[in-house]
Amino acid sequence: MSTPQEGSLAEMSRNYRRLAGLAGLVMFAMAVIGFGFLLSGFPEATAPGGTIAAYFAGHQLPVQIGIVVVMLSMPFYLFFASAVLIRLRESDVAHGENFAFGAAVGISGTAALVILQGAIWGLLASGLFAGAGATRLKALFALGELLHPAAGVFLLLWYACVGIAGLRHHRLPAALCWPALALAVVEALYSLATVGLGGSILHGFDPVEGGLSSLWTVAVSIWLLTGGKRAKTGQSAPQRLHA
Repeated sequence: MSTPQEGSLAEMSRNYRRLAGLAGLVMFAMAVIGFGFLLSGFPEATAPGGTIAAYFAGHQLPVQIGIVVVMLSMPFYLFFASAVLIRLRESDVAHGENFAFGAAVGISGTAALVILQGAIWGLLASGLFAGAGATRLKALFALGELLHPAAGVFLLLWYACVGIAGLRHHRLPAALCWPALALAVVEALYSLATVGLGGSILHGFDPVEGGLSSLWTVAVSIWLLTGGKRAKTGQSAPQRLHA
C-alpha cells in the first residue's frame, strides 16, 4: 500500500483523485467551448457605448450560451482544485504552514469573480439595460471587464501557493510547480498592465493567458488521473521531474 512518504495521495481515494482529474479536463473543454462563443468580435472596455450595445443586441444567443457553459464549468474547476488542495494540506499540517488556505482563497476568489462577470454579461445580453443609455451600459460593461484582472490577482495567489508549497515539500512534481510559479508572474504582469491601461483588457493577450492557464490545468489533471505521485525527497532533480 502506498504511503505519504512514497508520494501517493494517501489520504485521497483512487476514485476521488481520478474524478478530480477528469473534472479538470471537463472544465477545460467547457471553457474552450464557452469562451469560443464569447470572444468572437467581443468589444474592448474602451469601446463606445453604442458599439457595446450593438454587440450584445446582435449576439444575444451566443453570449448567453457561452456564459452558461463557462459558469457551469466552475464547479468542475473547484472539484479539480480540491484534489490539489488536499495535497497541500498534508504538507501544511506536517510543517505548520498555510499554503492550502492561500490556494483555496485564490481558486475560490477566481471562480466567484468569473461567475460575477458572467452574470454582468448575461444582464447585458438579456436586453434589460437596452434603454438605460449608452453611458450606463458602458459603465456596467467596464465593471464586468475589470473583474478579469481582479480574477488574475486571485489566480496569482493560487499558482504561487501551489508552486511554492509543491517545491518546498515535494507535494507535486517540479515539472508542475515551476510552470505554476511562471503563471503567477504572468498573472501579476497581466493584471498590472490591464490596470495601467485604464481598465482596458488586453484582448490580444487574452487567448495566450487563458491558454497557458488551461494547459497547466490539463497537465495537473493528467497527473491526477495517472497516479498523482510526487517527487521523493531523496531523488535527483531529473527523477523528480518525472515523479
